[in-house]
Amino acid sequence: MKRIVLLPLLLTLLTPSVWAQQEIGGFFTLVNTYIYPVKGKENSRILVRPLGAFDVVDLDVDDQERLWYQIIYPARTKTVEGFGWIPLAPGQLIAMGQQSATVYASVPTAAGDGTETLQVPLNKLELLNETQRNEAFPQVSWQRVRYQAQQPLPAWVRAATGIFRPGRDANALAQAHALMVRLKVEDERMQRLLSGVVQIGDSTREVTWALGEPLREQVETINQVQRLIWVYRDVELQFENTVVTKVN
Repeated sequence: MKRIVLLPLLLTLLTPSVWAQQEIGGFFTLVNTYIYPVKGKENSRILVRPLGAFDVVDLDVDDQERLWYQIIYPARTKTVEGFGWIPLAPGQLIAMGQQSATVYASVPTAAGDGTETLQVPLNKLELLNETQRNEAFPQVSWQRVRYQAQQPLPAWVRAATGIFRPGRDANALAQAHALMVRLKVEDERMQRLLSGVVQIGDSTREVTWALGEPLREQVETINQVQRLIWVYRDVELQFENTVVTKVN
């Protein structure tokens, strides 16, 4: 009985926050452009419309010294097959109401250790009658499986066709853009904010669109004037009456 109580907690600890590859930022397209599942191969290209946001997982420079970003293109998928490990047998997952399983490329040595993962429907898993235990999760019997899964298509896009934002994912860029469109922010200002450029005179709302929430916030009162300080990793902003007055 004690083991059954622990299983949901263990699954929570083991649930990965990424899909196999860790995103390094987001890319926002500004013009009609092509993306390439095979970089530079014309017969593999896919037309992508402007104002789309995609997670970036890699970058590269070609022999013409052009910068490329590898994005995840969720509108298309590819079939992947292989072998991996799950922390429970499919029958146990079904009993817990699970529709899919997190398949690990190898048995994790600790929670959140960066092991690559895939989400796989239970009907695409085959148990291989091989189990393994380790000290990190002594109450878990890891099951080796063969799997088949659909994975969002990775593809390459030229850097010159859009905006790359390190540390900001596609969802954050898409949400910021949608809010600015709804509030009818002019195109030039919108592009500047999506690029993460903040200027004196910007509002707290515009700064949030550009940089997200601050790492730290503080309030100072000097000569009866109240100032708001927002601190980010690479910049510190000072506000008076919700307007940027100083950028450090």
